[in-house]
Amino acid sequence: MSHPVRESERVNVVIPVLIEGGAQAETRNLSAQGLFFVTDRDMEAGKPLRFTIEFGSNAGTFHLDCTAEIVRVENVGGKIGVGARIIESRLERRIGPAEAQTLQPGEGDDREQALRA
Repeated sequence: MSHPVRESERVNVVIPVLIEGGAQAETRNLSAQGLFFVTDRDMEAGKPLRFTIEFGSNAGTFHLDCTAEIVRVENVGGKIGVGARIIESRLERRIGPAEAQTLQPGEGDDREQALRA
């Protein structure tokens, strides 16, 4: 059986995932087109999925909000492994209350607009 050629590099990384509805998961690998994660929640191939991945960096906290399609579901060591193809994503920097207090008026606007472009 042949496997489709991937359009982007897959990175093995463990990052928390918040699934719409409050379920939690952890990535096992991630690429620009999709991800594989494990969770305790039952999932079904072919169904839509909305989730958020939060990245911390020196520049602040970024949220990758995604809409995806579940392409496969499998048992992974007693958990549910889910492969999903990302259909749409949006990366944004969300400023928390503590960080907002340190910004001057108008500061941070350009960075947030650039991330949405």
